Amino acid sequence: MGKNSRHSKDRLYITATEWSTNYGGKKVTANENTVRSLPFSHCALSLLPYETPVLLGRDNGVIFDYENIMSYLLKYKNDPVSGEERTIKDIIKLNMTKNTDDEWEW
Repeated sequence: MGKNSRHSKDRLYITATEWSTNYGGKKVTANENTVRSLPFSHCALSLLPYETPVLLGRDNGVIFDYENIMSYLLKYKNDPVSGEERTIKDIIKLNMTKNTDDEWEW
């Protein structure tokens, strides 16, 4: 009956992994793993509501905030979505206004 008489897996406790997989810990459902889309009024770079909406080139429909995309282009000199090389000349200002409900419209 020395110290080698116990099996190496014989424990008086269960691990966090055992609890979560075998004994009813948090189960991940299919609804929790879904990808949510970004609201129309938010910048794709900062994920915050934009003040001055702009596009970066005509080939994609991703809307950015002017200040965020300017600082990004000055630092990295490429499109954050596609990785293509871009310059400040590629910025297209969108003529959008806010309605009475404070929502953006074309």
